[in-house]
Amino acid sequence: MSVHQWTGRKTQKPESGIPVNGHQWSGRRRRKKKNNRNVWTLILLIIFGLLVLFGIIRLIGSVMEQKSSKETDDQMRLIYYTEEVAETLTPAPTSTPEGRPSPQITVEPSGLHTFAMPDHTEAPTPSSVPRLGKQGYPGNPERSVSTRFQSLRKENKDIIGWLTIGSMVDEAVVQLDNEFYMDHNVKKEPDVSGAIFLDQIVSLESRPYALILYGHNMKNGARFGNLRNFERLDFYRKYPFITFDTLYEEGRYVVFSVGVISTEESDPHYLDFFALNSRRLDERQQAIEVLKAVSVHSSAIDVALDDQILLLVTCVENDSDRRIVAARRIREGEDQQRLKQMIQ
Repeated sequence: MSVHQWTGRKTQKPESGIPVNGHQWSGRRRRKKKNNRNVWTLILLIIFGLLVLFGIIRLIGSVMEQKSSKETDDQMRLIYYTEEVAETLTPAPTSTPEGRPSPQITVEPSGLHTFAMPDHTEAPTPSSVPRLGKQGYPGNPERSVSTRFQSLRKENKDIIGWLTIGSMVDEAVVQLDNEFYMDHNVKKEPDVSGAIFLDQIVSLESRPYALILYGHNMKNGARFGNLRNFERLDFYRKYPFITFDTLYEEGRYVVFSVGVISTEESDPHYLDFFALNSRRLDERQQAIEVLKAVSVHSSAIDVALDDQILLLVTCVENDSDRRIVAARRIREGEDQQRLKQMIQ
């Protein structure tokens, strides 16, 4: 063995246990980095896969929930309209039972006609603040529940009404509090669409001066998602009437205001919902004026201070604002065709 061969091998022998060959060391570093990248890629793929899976599960759940909600609404319609036909064939008597006082007409200092039950007592108020009297149900002083609602309330005792707006809305209305039916349907099942519900402050023990209904502004048009259509004049002219029947009477209303109100008191478009049901004429007049002021349409439909008002309320993009559609009860003897012509 030559000295050169030994010397050559000796120069390649590591003195500290680290290879001298630069190519070999760089290769191992590249393999280590590649392995690390593979691990992170795998982790990201797993995360992405889980997100996709979660999205698919949520989508399937949403579709199934919408299907269940539609089936529930269809079931309620079947009950409602089947019983409606039965009631038409065998109408219930509408006469006032003997011995029961009928609503009396009284005249307030303003000359406004109001209805008050003779046995109703109120705390005295200053004569300078005119007030509306308590209203009874003229055609149903005993507050008998119709057959239709008796059947519906077997499904859910919270059902208190039925709302119909053209082909847009045709469903039961419930009342409990202002929270539960935000995410439950009329059968009390969890449902992101919620249900249309009557404000908890509204009492049906006597005919209220204002009926305030809430519903979600769903993108698919469910509940009050299609109220935005009233902002189109052609739609408003085509569907100016709303039907809302309660446990105790039927109701037909004509829309007089469509717009957006504020829940912030500092806003000029602020609407005090409580004032709509107030029996103080000054408070009620102020609320009605706000409704007229915010309307995107003009009409010659008048609103008297003793008219019953139906207010439909839903959310918009701004959390402090609400889209509203306001209608007043059609008075006895009014011509609906003439009312329709008053919309400009």
